[in-house]
Amino acid sequence: MLPDVTDVTPTRRMCVARGTVTLQHHATQKELAAAAAAANLAAKDASRIVAHVVPAQLTHVECDLDVDAGKVTATVTVQAFARTTLSTYALAGVSAALVALAGDEGRIGDVQVVQNVEG
Repeated sequence: MLPDVTDVTPTRRMCVARGTVTLQHHATQKELAAAAAAANLAAKDASRIVAHVVPAQLTHVECDLDVDAGKVTATVTVQAFARTTLSTYALAGVSAALVALAGDEGRIGDVQVVQNVEG
């Protein structure tokens, strides 16, 4: 069940989530582009995918992928004027990017919110 946020005034919010995936191969540009697209789509769809998330119209989604010797770090930043935090949106985005890269042999780790800003 969604929380009642009827009386909460929408506030400018931003959230950043980060996670890593260790790969058995070097990620190609095509794989990185697909991961970034997956992050964007998942962040925008988080309120449809996760039942308890209050819908928010995101004003900005950014996925940064840092490749370093078989390890890719995905950082997803989301922004919106919203009534609740955007943690689930950012976490959905970073998780989708990592899953898109991991395939059958990657190892996902350390997925977390690193910044949550209101106002």
